[in-house]
Amino acid sequence: MASLFIIFLVVVASTGRHDALKLSDSKAADVQDAQASDVDKLRVQFQVQIGAMTLKFDSLKQENNENQARIQSLQQQMAKSEAETKKVINEQQTKLVEQQTKLDQQQTKIDSLSTQNSALTSQLTDFFTTLHKQRSANNSTNTTVGADPIATLQIDATGGVSYVRWGRTSCVGVATVLYKGFAASSRPSKNGGGSDYLCLHDAPQWQVVIPGVQGESDLVGVEYSTGPFRTINNGGVQLLNNDMPCAVCHVQTRSHQIMIPGRYTCPAGWTVEYWGYLVASFTSTGTTDKKSSFLCLDEAPEVVPGSSAGFLHDIHSVEIRCSALHCPPFVDGNEPTCVVCSK
Repeated sequence: MASLFIIFLVVVASTGRHDALKLSDSKAADVQDAQASDVDKLRVQFQVQIGAMTLKFDSLKQENNENQARIQSLQQQMAKSEAETKKVINEQQTKLVEQQTKLDQQQTKIDSLSTQNSALTSQLTDFFTTLHKQRSANNSTNTTVGADPIATLQIDATGGVSYVRWGRTSCVGVATVLYKGFAASSRPSKNGGGSDYLCLHDAPQWQVVIPGVQGESDLVGVEYSTGPFRTINNGGVQLLNNDMPCAVCHVQTRSHQIMIPGRYTCPAGWTVEYWGYLVASFTSTGTTDKKSSFLCLDEAPEVVPGSSAGFLHDIHSVEIRCSALHCPPFVDGNEPTCVVCSK
């Protein structure tokens, strides 16, 4: 009986151990299944991520190809634009050369016509001078002559125009010097006197005079002060405190003359006699300096030899001031030019 009980216990123990082993194997299988499921999920996630990255890579690759295509297109456009620009520049340079050639040809023609005009002007002047002498001779001898066809032209050989060339002792072109002298005016620091400028003859003539100085209206020389003038006609010496000369010029073959302030060229059909800069007496805020006329002083004036600072009327270059004058076209502080023209 005891043996049977022992055998029963052995059988029960064996059966329990087998069931425990079966239960352990079942749990391991479940764990393996769970792990396999997690691996499958990770594999799916990786595949999804790889697919998304592949799509993004393809998109970036396509975008890169498009950018390269744009760069190539822009490079081609730049090359084409550069070639067109060079072509335009070459065409413009060719045109400039052609225009310069034409200008040179025109200048040659103008020089030739100017020479012919000077010769004709000289001949015409001689003709009218001779004609005037003949008329004077006829009038003095009361000689009756027939109708003069030249008289119907109403040209007077004694006419022409005259002007003062301030700062110089000579005239240019066909103009002749009537006389030369010294620029003179009243002292601007005194009341009274004249406000204009005179070209005083360098060989004065006197009649009745009162010896000594009576202290009435005075006439003094004009001296240079400052300005943008060239010094080529006075040996390069500064103009300051030197006396100003002048010349009265006459052009026999013209009938009109004008001074244009603010320009150094004449209108079409007019001839430049000379050009320079506007000058006048000093402008101050006090009462010592008086107003004067404006002069057109030659751009390269001469000086009276041996002159120096003294009992004087000094003259200054004029400056533009922007107030009622519109700037532009005027520029504040600039020295205005001037020109004497004849026609």
